[in-house]
Amino acid sequence: MKKVIYIIFILFVWLIFNPVIYGQSNVPTENQLKSVYLYNFTNFVKWPKNTFYDSNTPFIIGVLGDCKFIDELKEIVKGEKVDKTHPIQIKVLQNSDEADICQIVYTTYDDKNSLLKLFALLKEQSILIVGDSKNFAKLGGTIEFVNVDKKVLFDINITVAESAGLTISSRLQRVARKIVK
Repeated sequence: MKKVIYIIFILFVWLIFNPVIYGQSNVPTENQLKSVYLYNFTNFVKWPKNTFYDSNTPFIIGVLGDCKFIDELKEIVKGEKVDKTHPIQIKVLQNSDEADICQIVYTTYDDKNSLLKLFALLKEQSILIVGDSKNFAKLGGTIEFVNVDKKVLFDINITVAESAGLTISSRLQRVARKIVK
């Protein structure tokens, strides 16, 4: 099953890099790509065993800030589970203080002070912190979405991931634009 997911993910990444093979109407939007990436991160990142209270505990993707693709994200994860037992839920967070219940936090914050507060609040917790503001990974985020030539790519801060007890698969690292340390 993991091999099939990996092949689908690689195929998806290949399609991102080759949008000219389809007409413009078939090219996924930036929001669709980010939604799919967030879902796929659940398959290529391992959280510590003590992350979940029990096998039925939901896997929570928290969204902090003005997320333009919340509906697409909810549709993509509908009925999906992490490790075959943890149903994925999307939670809109009102502030960064609510983020500690999540396994993934996606934030649209671009203010450096707000980001630094979030990173300090979640430091060394087993939470994958994803965002798309400039220098997000360098400032202390785990994964930063980057737009390059109308393509959505991502950088990984492996040091932040490791300090949070997260294991990012070598497969995901290979398709990253850059590994930040």
